[in-house]
Amino acid sequence: MNLPGDPGECLAGGNQEECASNYQEAVTVTVWRVACPNSQTALLMEIDRSAAAEQTALYPTFPLVAITQGNNTLYPVRVVNDPNTFFANTLVNTALYGSDIYVFENYLSDTTIQIDYSKALVLKLDNTITFTFPDYNKNLYAAANQDVPISGYLSTNWFDAQHSGEGMLTQIYDGDATQGTRVFTAAWYTFDPLGLPFWLYAQGTIDIGAKAANNVQVFYATNGGFAGNFPAGNATFTQWGTANFRFPDCNSMIFSYNGETDAQTNGPGGTGTRTWQRLANINSLVCN
Repeated sequence: MNLPGDPGECLAGGNQEECASNYQEAVTVTVWRVACPNSQTALLMEIDRSAAAEQTALYPTFPLVAITQGNNTLYPVRVVNDPNTFFANTLVNTALYGSDIYVFENYLSDTTIQIDYSKALVLKLDNTITFTFPDYNKNLYAAANQDVPISGYLSTNWFDAQHSGEGMLTQIYDGDATQGTRVFTAAWYTFDPLGLPFWLYAQGTIDIGAKAANNVQVFYATNGGFAGNFPAGNATFTQWGTANFRFPDCNSMIFSYNGETDAQTNGPGGTGTRTWQRLANINSLVCN
């Protein structure tokens, strides 16, 4: 489609060549759906400028985006190149300095029409080009049935609704950027055979984009004390075993474990697999 030039260039100090020539630029627009967790989907749009055009000082501008869903039409639509920021937006007639990918989202206002991007909709750009999408069918997307990539959005508390008092905290940290890794940690608040609290702590390195944390080493601590009053100065950490973690969606965690305590520690042991649920979202860090 053809996008007009930046009207701001007609102001004092602007590029008068772009203003005087009524500049227009042909760009390639691609819109597609991607599968997301929880049987949801996201709508993405890519606007590509040609390599030759990007070498000039002339710029096209972002189009007016309108979406019709059912009997409602919303325009302009919130479209951002930095998703999940709540307040970010790309304004109509904003200069496009290069090619970019944008995510369609909803405004926070309760009075604004909320678009369900998993339902049928019609998308129009500058009333010139139209894209029509049917209801989302996750069976047509192989990625819809895959586990969620492990990232900071999965840092939260997990629990088994059938067994209160036991839980797990997972946290994902930045790792070595040069190696493309993250650090996965989990603290399992469980009990020993006598019913007394017993903590197990797991830590391992995963690749960015990994959908599982496998063979993560699990440890337990002994020789500690209350409020830092440790008899030996530091607690002793002993490897308990290993655990595997994966997340079918943002609200579910499946983990398997295999471990034992030593003969002197009256701790838990065994093997098994459990499916636990998310307890809550971290403020302003919603996994969806």
